[in-house]
Amino acid sequence: MKRQTLFILFFALIAYCAIGQEQYIFSQSARAGAPLERPITAVSFRFEEAPNWLAGKIVADGDTFALRQDPHAEGFRSQLLVFNKPVASVQLLGIETPAFLTGVYAKPLSLPTYYRNFRVAADCEKPAVIPVSVWRAGLTPPRELPTATVVRFIIVHHEAGSNSPSNYANVVRNIYVFHTQSNGWNDVGYNFLVAQDGTVFEGRDGQGRLDGDNVQGAHFCANNAGTMGICLLGNYMTAQPPVATLESLAKLVAWKMKKENLTDPAARALHAPSGRTLVTLSAHRDGTCATDCPGDNLYAKLDALRTSVTNTCDGLKPPIVTSITAPLVWRLYPNPSSDGFFTLETPTPIRTLRVANLAGQVMLQEHFSVATVQYSFQIKALGTFVITTNDQNNVQQSQSVVVLR
Repeated sequence: MKRQTLFILFFALIAYCAIGQEQYIFSQSARAGAPLERPITAVSFRFEEAPNWLAGKIVADGDTFALRQDPHAEGFRSQLLVFNKPVASVQLLGIETPAFLTGVYAKPLSLPTYYRNFRVAADCEKPAVIPVSVWRAGLTPPRELPTATVVRFIIVHHEAGSNSPSNYANVVRNIYVFHTQSNGWNDVGYNFLVAQDGTVFEGRDGQGRLDGDNVQGAHFCANNAGTMGICLLGNYMTAQPPVATLESLAKLVAWKMKKENLTDPAARALHAPSGRTLVTLSAHRDGTCATDCPGDNLYAKLDALRTSVTNTCDGLKPPIVTSITAPLVWRLYPNPSSDGFFTLETPTPIRTLRVANLAGQVMLQEHFSVATVQYSFQIKALGTFVITTNDQNNVQQSQSVVVLR
């Protein structure tokens, strides 16, 4: 009786742990009709050879979704498709290529009312973000301490997932579980994630040792030192980025650039880890790996975004340089001259100009009715000559010049 009771308690404990689990991940064959091992909140497919991406569709509990290639992964892997609620069945249609699915479960979370529709703060200041401690509640934290990096380049990504999720926090939670348990990374790959309504989520965890924006991420073709990664939720190969997203992105970039004393989002410099010359505000596709991230529609807006970043924060605008012309002095050049041509520049307009040889013979004499401070002339003889001018106040100036053969 005692043994039977222990067995009952043991299996009850297993059942409790399974039901109460906050996160898990598993892989299995994606053959038609194969039931899922457990309910999932997101899925990604890996193929043995290149599939026809345009033909692929995913049916999850009766809802149909388009299949897209993951722009961040090497090989033939689909995007991480995050569902609005846990699903118990997933079917891959339109592709005959052998495939394996990776099922992700992150226990759904509703943000406290205070954090819903959270917006960025004032221009140039650090934007308001959903802290890691809030959106990651109940999930396993990073195993290792963060690695610091000095940011000189800001890299823009898109998630390549759904353009109309119902719960942005759940998208971020599923990305985190996928990055840490499937990709094997220590943390979510990005320093920040920006939702379609402009809400900004803190990404990499500084763990009380670093600012999250200075934690080295995992997002730029394994050349992450010196970069900060920002991922926009959604797929911008198929949709236009929302205005709210772009506004939050511009403010986030402007704040970071001001913090790091970076003044020009369009400035170019060498990014040593990748060997590429990058613009301060660049895209994932500007790196060394073949990818269309952050999508053609977002990539096409980067120039306008750089302008928006500069206009967002006065601290990034180049200082207005007033051109101060040095006071003009009396100059006569070239001296000597090989062809007899000279140019005279004076600080005040001249009234007369006279050229005489050393014997006092006048070679050239000019009277100016129009004020001039620059005059060109030719002496058609060889030797040494004296140039004399009188300005409007009858101040006289003289200089010797030489004409050589």
